Amino acid sequence: MLDLQNIDPVLAFNLMKELKQLFAVILTIGELEAMLDLQNIDPVLAFNLMKELKQLFAVIIEEVIDTFTSGDLEDIFTSFDITLGASIPIPRREIEFFEFSYSQTLGGILEIRFTASGDGYFELSIPVSVSLLTMKTQAGLQPRVGASVNGGLSIGRFIYGELELRAQILYAEFPTVAELSFAKFPLDVGIRMDMKLIPIELYLYAKLTVDTFLFGKKTLLSVRLWQYSAPAEEENVFDIHTKDPDKSPPQFVEATTSGSRKRSTGGISVPGSTRKCKVEQVPGFDYTEPAFQLEIAASDDKSQVTFTYSVGTVPGGRDVVDEEEFAGSPSIIARKLKGGVPLYFTVTAHNSAGGTATVTCVLPTYDLTVPTGRIEPAFSTTSHPSILTASAVVYDDSEIISQQEGVGFGGGIWGDQIVPWTDVDKVMTNPGSGGSALDQFTTARTGRLATTPLTTSPQHTAEGCAQACLDVSAQKCLSFNFDYPESICEILTVIEGHDIFLHKAGFYQHYERLGIGHAIEFKHNSVYLVHNNLYYYNLQLLNYIGYKNIITSVPILADFTPPVPGPLANVKSEDFRHEACTAYTHPKWHQHCVSETPLPNSRVIIDGPGSMAVFNGDKDLVDMLYTRSNTFIAGTSVFICL
Repeated sequence: MLDLQNIDPVLAFNLMKELKQLFAVILTIGELEAMLDLQNIDPVLAFNLMKELKQLFAVIIEEVIDTFTSGDLEDIFTSFDITLGASIPIPRREIEFFEFSYSQTLGGILEIRFTASGDGYFELSIPVSVSLLTMKTQAGLQPRVGASVNGGLSIGRFIYGELELRAQILYAEFPTVAELSFAKFPLDVGIRMDMKLIPIELYLYAKLTVDTFLFGKKTLLSVRLWQYSAPAEEENVFDIHTKDPDKSPPQFVEATTSGSRKRSTGGISVPGSTRKCKVEQVPGFDYTEPAFQLEIAASDDKSQVTFTYSVGTVPGGRDVVDEEEFAGSPSIIARKLKGGVPLYFTVTAHNSAGGTATVTCVLPTYDLTVPTGRIEPAFSTTSHPSILTASAVVYDDSEIISQQEGVGFGGGIWGDQIVPWTDVDKVMTNPGSGGSALDQFTTARTGRLATTPLTTSPQHTAEGCAQACLDVSAQKCLSFNFDYPESICEILTVIEGHDIFLHKAGFYQHYERLGIGHAIEFKHNSVYLVHNNLYYYNLQLLNYIGYKNIITSVPILADFTPPVPGPLANVKSEDFRHEACTAYTHPKWHQHCVSETPLPNSRVIIDGPGSMAVFNGDKDLVDMLYTRSNTFIAGTSVFICL
């Protein structure tokens, strides 16, 4: 093995001198071109060499890649390469041309000195390097020559004030580099020589020195007063390469990486062939630090290919990302983009000769939010000890792959004491084929959805309005408003959400159609509820990106007792009984009699003088009339006879 640290400088200098003479005397430019003719190299040998070097590179950076993909480090650079290099220095050689000194004593005290000198120098370094990623090897010679002239004037005795002018004359460099690029076949071999010449550089210094017999001359202070440098002249002497010029742009081919998730473009028209470019949001990243995978394939028969991408909200646009470089296909790029709108990616392939080719693909949406939505209980209080009903609508930019429902005493992951977390049956998102028209809609919600209706028509009942909605296509009727006193039916093309809200307006009730989007209805017929407890519906959502969220309903109060009257006195009789909802409501309101309680829901009291138990009348609590109050919570009532 060659020990470069302990090389004999004299031997190295003589060797370089002989090599210079060899190139100067034996080889001409034409002979150099002939020597670099590698067109007949064995292609199998070259292919195996490139394959082994790539494998070596993969082993070296494996740990680095693992560190970066684990998220422990940030992406602190845009390009990456590993270069192994060394430089062999040849010691500097100096030659003295002349040296002159003259001194004169003034008045026997001060001494004036004039000095002048001239010298030249030569130095050489031999750099070598191997770049593993770009697959390139370089070796060269870097000779440097120059001459300098110095002049000085000093005055003093023992302590001198001095002015010194230094001139660097004809500084010249002749860097010569031989390069072998083995990234593609045929191999590219070249040799290049440049020249850098600086005609003159001037420096003026002021110094304070001490000159004694014991210590000699010492500089106490040195200040540069002025300098000048003539413009450097740089010129290429020759540049010889065996590689043929590349006159054709790169060619895109169909991207075929396996395991890529197919994702619909939602009817978006994209110019060009998107089969040559694929982009998708990468699952598993946090929604605050999303990432996308860009997959393309391009080739060039003569040049290396590099890639840049731009992102816009229109085909070919750059309003989101403007021409950024990426490593190649497939590439996972962690960065935030604009969410909620289609994003158009324009990928440009560049070859070494400056040729370019572009291809466009689309990402229907870039999801930056967790799944969300709302849960609407069918009632805020319940008098039934074993039935709970609610409906839900989910909003998300991405496909929902998991929906789990739980019912408990609170919200969040622990809210599943009554109904453990259970996967929501996909069938629940579709309405049944039997029953009434209202069975195909969620339970009525108080209020009117503030939007422009598709149609407005008179209907005697909510059932008739529901049937009118079903007579329209599912894309045209997603919900309806119904005003009970005025019997007005409004067919709507939207549901609540996305800046459209429900507002209380008169006696309007709002219904949403089941089976549209992510509309779901839950009904539990065998739960065990306890009087005076609060219960919450929870819906756990997971989309295919991996974003997870839990939405929680408002609380539902379990109330199994009739209303408590005022103070009673001289009670003659008191009776608790069960009565059907339809027995004491108008037929127009019978559709609201749902999930009736089997418990005693009415309290019949016959009291006497001194009682304060009447809930309505001209004088509250003291009216001497029979009353039947059925407007209290939970569908229970009280009857009082005086």
